[in-house]
Parts: sequence; C-alpha cells; structure tokens
Amino acid sequence: PKPKRCDCFNAACGWCTKVDCAVKYELTDDTEGIQIVSHLAWRKPNRIVLFNDQGQVIGEVLVSRRAVSLTGCVKCSPDLPIPFTKGELSNWLLKLAEGQLSIEVEGKEVFKHTLIGECKEAYSQVSYFAFSHSSCEGHVVKKDGMEFGDVFDDGTCNGECSPE
Repeated sequence: PKPKRCDCFNAACGWCTKVDCAVKYELTDDTEGIQIVSHLAWRKPNRIVLFNDQGQVIGEVLVSRRAVSLTGCVKCSPDLPIPFTKGELSNWLLKLAEGQLSIEVEGKEVFKHTLIGECKEAYSQVSYFAFSHSSCEGHVVKKDGMEFGDVFDDGTCNGECSPE
C-alpha cells in the first residue's frame, strides 16, 4: 500500500527513515522558521523527524500543549500557556536557527531554548524534516527553497491524506 501524504510513519517510508517522505530544507538557516498548521493536543504531540544531509535521522521535535522536546536534548514545559481552540487547527512556527529551538503559536512565542554542546552540534546539521503520526488535516506552508520528497507530494494533504 502507498503511504498517505504528509505522514512518514508507514512501511513505504521505512517508518520515518527515508527522505523521499521528507522535505529538504535548511531549517537551521531560516530565522523566520517553518509554518505548520495542525491540531495542538494536550497529550498527543506533533512529531517532526529531523534528518542530516546524508538522510540519517538526527532526532525528533515533539510539540504538544503540555511539553516541547527535542529527543536527546530538551524536554521542557512551554514558557507560556499555548493558545488553542479545541477541535480546530492551530497555526504555529518551528524555529531551529542560531542554536535555538523556539515555538510560536498564533503569533506568540511560547517556548525558547538555547542548545549547547553536542545537541547544538547535532541539530545544526538538519537538512530534511518529515511528519510522523500526523493528522490528515495538518500541513506545512511551502516556502522558497523547500524541496518535497517524491512521496511527500506538495506539502499539503488537502485534508485527505490520500495515497498518490
């Protein structure tokens, strides 16, 4: 079976190990961050898998209303309550530039953490990202410089997550 678009957690995408299911983008060079539209739940996090330029998994960013974490480095509660409307999609930004991980929701910075040492070095190598365990309604807003993998399509699921 072909994978649903926008979610790399399936056999065809190697359970989030293949960059054909990812977006090639130098996230660490972008001080404005990437815009994501998705549900922000209390328990179930949005999972973004990060890869280096060789296609190797570096780690994951997990974002929920309860916590923000970067596997192997950071697990913290948001600095401010995350604004949301139950059952509706939220507009949020993920930034991983200049050695800092930050999250903005509906225009308000709710989390910021400076990476140090090995974490800063590892996460400065991000060249691809993909979504894992994502809902079909969510999407990333396409920016100049983004190259979508063959399986990922154009970055939107059109609310359907239908196979190619």
